[in-house]
Amino acid sequence: MQNDDLKRLLEQMSLVESLQGHAAAGKIPVVGKSTGYFLGFMVRLARPGNILEIGCGNGFSSYFIVRNMPGVSSYTGIDLNRQRLEDARELIDSHFPDSDCRFICGNALQVVPELSLTFDLVFIDAAKFEYPGYLEAVKGKIKKGSIIIADDIFCKKKLFLKNVPKHYKNSVRGLKKYLESTGPGTGFNTELLDADGGLAVSIYGKDWSLG
Repeated sequence: MQNDDLKRLLEQMSLVESLQGHAAAGKIPVVGKSTGYFLGFMVRLARPGNILEIGCGNGFSSYFIVRNMPGVSSYTGIDLNRQRLEDARELIDSHFPDSDCRFICGNALQVVPELSLTFDLVFIDAAKFEYPGYLEAVKGKIKKGSIIIADDIFCKKKLFLKNVPKHYKNSVRGLKKYLESTGPGTGFNTELLDADGGLAVSIYGKDWSLG
């Protein structure tokens, strides 16, 4: 590894730590670092043309995605919280001013059906009880080989409990339905990864060969 590569890596590590600290101070939920780097890896590997993020928050996960996008790719981020969305826009614009990115404030269940693009990669990290709804919304916006990554699929390990605490019941119910909807016989090939809060990685209409 060359000195320039090490310098860029250290700069990225410093920025990621700073963004995590800012999120923690503001009690803003963000993905874990492992998930962030995994997203970046998947973008580099799959080289998606159009990327959709449902629940982009303050842009922490968006940073990993956009940083690794091919130059011809586009990114669309959706979030209900206008202030966090503006923070995401500012973060991405400041670090990747030439990237093709747009941010939309609204409910993804209403926004996604109105989008004109077909997406090669979708990242879902929003209200867990609405995951099945997000899946239905994106089904008309994906094609064979599209990848859908769902975050926090284990719901703080509540997914594995027989007696789920009342506060988590709707979330767990939604996540179980999502997993059933991406399971065998659904047209999706899904793998679960034990990273941070758990990831469900699904490929539509294909096996795990991304070539």
